[in-house]
Amino acid sequence: MASSGGNMSLRWMICVLMLAIAGVGWAVAASDYAVAEEDFAFGKENGPTSLSPRRMRGRIFGNAIDQIPNAGLVISHAFSKARWIVYVFGGLELGAVCFGFIGWRLQRSFDAEADHRHKRKR
Repeated sequence: MASSGGNMSLRWMICVLMLAIAGVGWAVAASDYAVAEEDFAFGKENGPTSLSPRRMRGRIFGNAIDQIPNAGLVISHAFSKARWIVYVFGGLELGAVCFGFIGWRLQRSFDAEADHRHKRKR
C-alpha cells in the first residue's frame, strides 16, 4: 500500500512537470508568433526593452493567454517557421518522461529491497 502512494506521487509530479513544460513552450511559441506575425513589441518600439524581468514575464504569459484563440496559427507558425521551439520543448517533454521512468524503476527497486529486508527480519 505504501508503494502505491509513492507511485501516485511520482505520477503527479511528472504530470505537473510536463504541464509546466507545455505551458512555457506555449508561451514561447505564442510570443514568437506575436513578434513575427503581429508586430508585437514587448517594450519600446526601437531599441532594447526597459521592462523589468517581472514585467517581461507578465507580458509573455499575458500574450500566451491572448493567443489562445489563434492556437492553430501559433502551432502552424511553430512547426513551419520556428521549428526550434518544437525541438527544444519536445526534448524537454521527452526528458520528463525519461525522468519519470527512471524514478518509477528506482521506486520499484527500493520497494523490492524494503520488502526483502522486512521478510528477513521475521
